[in-house]
Amino acid sequence: MLLLGPLGPGGTAAAGKTFKVINEANTRQMVGKSDINDAVKLWFLAGLQQQYDLHVLPHDTNGWTPNSWTLTVTGTAAESGTLNFRYGGYYIPVAVVKDDAQNTIAGKLAAAITAANVPLVAAATDNQVFITAEYVGLHTQRFPLSVDLYRDRGELGIDGVNVAVTNDENGSGEPAFDAVAI
Repeated sequence: MLLLGPLGPGGTAAAGKTFKVINEANTRQMVGKSDINDAVKLWFLAGLQQQYDLHVLPHDTNGWTPNSWTLTVTGTAAESGTLNFRYGGYYIPVAVVKDDAQNTIAGKLAAAITAANVPLVAAATDNQVFITAEYVGLHTQRFPLSVDLYRDRGELGIDGVNVAVTNDENGSGEPAFDAVAI
């Protein structure tokens, strides 16, 4: 079987040239930070390596840009609750304590995203959280990003706090397979 996908930063494979998947660690080394790693992980979890050989054809991503978002937090928490951050299938809960100011909440959110095992990088400046996808390409553009706020008693909303996606920039890049070696 053949898997097509982006050659990520730090990958040692040659773009446009196939290689046989040996294991997950080898694939991570070959393709770097790429969504190919997620597909290969699923391949091994499903046990398909026992029935089929898997080959990867990484394509060049020079000049591509990743998706990025800006979240703006406003207000001060009038009560405690949970900020639920979601990106695709990833879920990150962030505790909000009564009297947390907007800059504190933004810092907590950025720290939680950074600490989680998600393909995102986050940094907070004042009341804004700047988030960038680690991967480039169409894969990351499919994933929605959302934030929900819940009171400790399970009701939607934390009085005094609002979190809005104030910037949503799709990444750029189109795969080109005009020089493929199979």
